[in-house]
Amino acid sequence: MKSIRICAYLISAALTFASCAGSIPMPDLSHAERASHKWYGTTLHDLTAGRQLYIQKCSGCHGLKAPARLSAQQWEGILAEMKTKAGVKDDEEKMIMKYLVTISEMDNEDGKR
Repeated sequence: MKSIRICAYLISAALTFASCAGSIPMPDLSHAERASHKWYGTTLHDLTAGRQLYIQKCSGCHGLKAPARLSAQQWEGILAEMKTKAGVKDDEEKMIMKYLVTISEMDNEDGKR
């Protein structure tokens, strides 16, 4: 009986994780180019890793917001506030920040808010 509950929990968690990830935009080469101007050397791989960390670290406690819903300044404040609660290390915070700020700035410029 206990193993059935554990299995059900794991399936539920996997489905929740998958549904959250689907609504969070994937970065593309234009995002990487923009980010590399702000943070020299930032790559598409870096932004993709930042997206994954955002999903992994932040979806455990609450629903995820699309990056364009908040400004870059708002994301910076939220990350500073939530970093310790979410167990985010300094290098992970930088990767998440690069992803959120880049997507937020570009999507808001394009009117996708």
